[in-house]
Amino acid sequence: MIWPWLEWTNAALSVPLALIGFVAAIWQAVLAKRAAIKAKDAAEAAQAAAEAAAKSAREQFKLLSTASIGPHLVRLEENIDSAIDKKSPELLTVAILNWRWQAGMCRQFLDPSKPQEKTLMSNIQKSIVAVKTLKLEILQFDNTTNWTTQTSRLRKAIGEVTADLGPLAAQQSVQELE
Repeated sequence: MIWPWLEWTNAALSVPLALIGFVAAIWQAVLAKRAAIKAKDAAEAAQAAAEAAAKSAREQFKLLSTASIGPHLVRLEENIDSAIDKKSPELLTVAILNWRWQAGMCRQFLDPSKPQEKTLMSNIQKSIVAVKTLKLEILQFDNTTNWTTQTSRLRKAIGEVTADLGPLAAQQSVQELE
């Protein structure tokens, strides 16, 4: 008596149960797809946030590095002027080599896409070329050398760099406050 009932249930309910199972499977697939899309969007948002944070950290590092090198360059300009006043080839050599190193470091932190920084980069390069030229000439300096004339190109190039550093540092300070 139970057997016919089971056969009838099996025959009558198999199609609806299969349909219910099929609908449940489709629904699970839809939910899984939605979850995957949300996860993908969240991953993209996290990646964008990480990239923005990294960019901000790099910009902050550049700002701080440029701001900290600026006073060194001004002090080196004073050292170069002092060495020229004392007519000391040794002091001048040390000062210009330090200038070349520090100015090169400063140039690496500048952004050529910004006009003010591009100009500063160009002026730094001119000063580095002037240092290289003067370094070779210092070896021939003697008691008859006119130090003012011989170092004028270098002093002019360095003066242009230090003159550009002040406004740049002020601009960067304003950017930090924003």
